[in-house]
Amino acid sequence: MIHELAAQVNADDPSAVRTSYESSIPLGRFGKATEVANVVLFLCSDLSSNVTGAQYVVDGGRVASPKGVTSQTE
Repeated sequence: MIHELAAQVNADDPSAVRTSYESSIPLGRFGKATEVANVVLFLCSDLSSNVTGAQYVVDGGRVASPKGVTSQTE
């Protein structure tokens, strides 16, 4: 995917690729490592004692959004 985006922007400006990719995330930004870690901590805690077979996607809403939905920050 990143190669497709890179072909659409100036290859001399890596920030343009990042900006283009971030705009495809409904929350408008990349997730932080601490946000992923919080999900892991929850799953390792007693708070998740009744959770079985669940999948958690920490991607700023990218997978759950219809194709073509872009960031609300645009």
